[in-house]
Amino acid sequence: MTAVIDASVLAKWFVEEDDTAAARRLQKLKLFAPDLLIVETTNVLWKKVRLGGFDSAFLAPAVRVMRHANLTLIDSLTLADRAVEIAVRLNHAVYDCYYLALAEQRNAPMVSADDRLGRKLAAAPGVTPAKIVGLAAFVADLSENHND
Repeated sequence: MTAVIDASVLAKWFVEEDDTAAARRLQKLKLFAPDLLIVETTNVLWKKVRLGGFDSAFLAPAVRVMRHANLTLIDSLTLADRAVEIAVRLNHAVYDCYYLALAEQRNAPMVSADDRLGRKLAAAPGVTPAKIVGLAAFVADLSENHND
């Protein structure tokens, strides 16, 4: 099974939260993301360091894990036209729409732990055939179908 993941999922591989175990289960899948995923995720992790929750020593190992993960990064430039089109139609931040453009291109679900974009997409049918699935729901579906 394949999926497109965003920074809200990848960051959970490194930060213990309620759904960290669920996020880590996705490591067994064939994962795709725009290459901006690394920039976004390292920024999320840096913010956690800056806010005092973590020691900065964990950043370099996290980057190494990202580098060697079962994750295919797609050049964002190849997704830019469609991402901008989706962003304009949704009135939403362009960087999130890169993930939707890739999910559309790969005909794969976009898995996210952030439900804001999903709510916006649900309220605007026809913008993209891409589907956003919440992290918990996606992992529950994996378990039901024994695809883990």
